[in-house]
Amino acid sequence: MKIKEFQFNIILTHNNCKAIYLLLIFVFVFQLNSNAQYHRVDSIPVVDLGPNGNVCDNEPRLLNAYNVGCTYEWKFNDSIISDSSFIYASKGGTYSVKVISSDSIEAFDTIKLKLVFSPVFGITANKSFEKYTIDFSVEPFIQGILYLWDFNDPTSGSNSSQLRSPTHKFSSIPNYVTVKLTSVITGCSKIDTFWDVWLVLFYSVNNTPASLFNVKVFPNPISENSSLSFTTTSPISNVSARIVDIQNGTKNIILEDENYLQGEHILELNKWYDQIEAGFYLLELIIDEIPTYTKIVKLE
Repeated sequence: MKIKEFQFNIILTHNNCKAIYLLLIFVFVFQLNSNAQYHRVDSIPVVDLGPNGNVCDNEPRLLNAYNVGCTYEWKFNDSIISDSSFIYASKGGTYSVKVISSDSIEAFDTIKLKLVFSPVFGITANKSFEKYTIDFSVEPFIQGILYLWDFNDPTSGSNSSQLRSPTHKFSSIPNYVTVKLTSVITGCSKIDTFWDVWLVLFYSVNNTPASLFNVKVFPNPISENSSLSFTTTSPISNVSARIVDIQNGTKNIILEDENYLQGEHILELNKWYDQIEAGFYLLELIIDEIPTYTKIVKLE
């Protein structure tokens, strides 16, 4: 700050007398120094991971602590797991985050999550007496479940259902039908797909769901590199598999009363690939006397 002085002569007349007064004006001048440094103080980080709750086994939960220009330190049960602005929580336990601004201002938050499990179920599908109609159901019965079926049949009168065991008459034959189960207790959801609508409608196969054993053939249409995979939840002593020719009913035996431990199992199909002609087939897999059917296609 600097002070500048200004001087003025003022002539005043009173009763024919003149007097000259000297008026000094002091002006305070504020001057900013062009070399001064300005320091910006960052805002305090704000972090809110939400209330304690659940995390579903099949759907990791997003935890986001993003603040502009900050660094992060995430911990799970007191062990550092990430320095990202967000994480996906998939386990039950305590998650915490420390958010640090560029001015070293810190903010903290913690959330406790309980691991809960999505419904475990399978779809059963049986041909009804009415033409082009299938009786569906979800097994087993589970308390506190909301059902949402999508029959993938938009030209039908009703393309969805909220029943556990709906009956649907198809106006066109879709590749698959899906059902979503949501637990009103945990909030967890799971979607399952039934692929063999045509099989039930035209070959009257009462198909116990392949989804119970996670039966898959990949790739399909099959090639020399295709394999059959399935999962058993306990040791099984009588697993059989056959490739069934739909046209003439002949069967190529793949397995016969084999023993399998608990877990996922993969069986290569290249040995039987050259034994079948081009066409449509059923892969019949019998696990613990429960048959499942999967459509397979050989193009050439």
